[in-house]
Parts: sequence; C-alpha cells; structure tokens
Amino acid sequence: MEKLFQIFSSRVQAVETSFRRYLWYDIEWKNSLIAITGARGTGKTILLLQYIKETFGNNPGEVFYASRDNLYFTKATLFFFAAAFAR
Repeated sequence: MEKLFQIFSSRVQAVETSFRRYLWYDIEWKNSLIAITGARGTGKTILLLQYIKETFGNNPGEVFYASRDNLYFTKATLFFFAAAFAR
C-alpha cells in the first residue's frame, strides 16, 4: 500500500493546475458522491488530481486517489484498501 501512496503523491505534485478542464465549474464538489464518465484519455483523472492539489495541497492527508488498474488491486479488495486507508 505504501507504493500506492508514493504514486499518488508524485502524481499530485506533477499535475499542472494552470489549466482547468471545462467540467471543473460544472461539478458540485461538495456532494458526497460524484461520478465522472467518459472515454479513456479525456482528462477525468487529471481533473480529479487538480482538484485534490488545489483543495488539499501537495501532501494531502485527508484524501487519496488510486487507480483500480494498479496491480495492488488484483489481491486486495476495495473494502480492504479503504479500511487500511482509514487506519
């Protein structure tokens, strides 16, 4: 799980925030659940990382992003991941 934190941290630090995707202003960020759909490569992850960086800074401790494509999730369930993060 430590590797996931390293990947997340490096991605947040590397994301450029000078340009915001058009969807940025249409999202109600205070909602408890937000679904963003679209084809691969359209900027959904960048949008989310930009929001995390703008809201929580370069070293957020209250939020975490991990791609379910990561090999970590071949053995760990999302429930296990969430429980470990909460600790």
